[in-house]
Amino acid sequence: MIQTPRKSMSALNVRHLGIERFEGRVVLQHCVREHLEQEALSCQGRSERGGVFIGQHRGPHIELTDFTTPGPSDQSAPTSFVKVDPVHQHIAERAWRSSGHTKTYVGEWHTHPSGKPSPSFTDRRTWSNVAKQLQTFCVFAIVAPNEWALYVAERKIAWTVTRLEVTSKGDRGLVLGKV
Repeated sequence: MIQTPRKSMSALNVRHLGIERFEGRVVLQHCVREHLEQEALSCQGRSERGGVFIGQHRGPHIELTDFTTPGPSDQSAPTSFVKVDPVHQHIAERAWRSSGHTKTYVGEWHTHPSGKPSPSFTDRRTWSNVAKQLQTFCVFAIVAPNEWALYVAERKIAWTVTRLEVTSKGDRGLVLGKV
């Protein structure tokens, strides 16, 4: 009996199964990386802080170009951060207009003032819901004392969260992807 080699399913072929894997890279511009590093140096012992990432989808890739910081109406506690201040929306809308409709909301960041930059169950559920609502990949960061980590929400039957690792350093910033 002659066997034919089995073809692997491409990203397009698995969509009907409800799978949309993130196969791209995330470019983290220097200003965004520097912000995450500064937050990592100063977050220990403080209440949580957070904001949104603004950037661009470039084919299968996401470029993080800007970010927001907590607004005066945001709710911050030692173990939670809730964005309620309209400043985040206003900054994202301004970026959208000034970029000719290329820059947009692409995710969020927040601190964990104690422990590691690992997402809680609540973080994972919230991130998956955001990506599901937007029907696109989103990037999320957790900043802990002296370190930070980047994650992407992707669809594998259900929306799930995958950690990204630095794959290279470029002129524009760090490049992260699944390893």
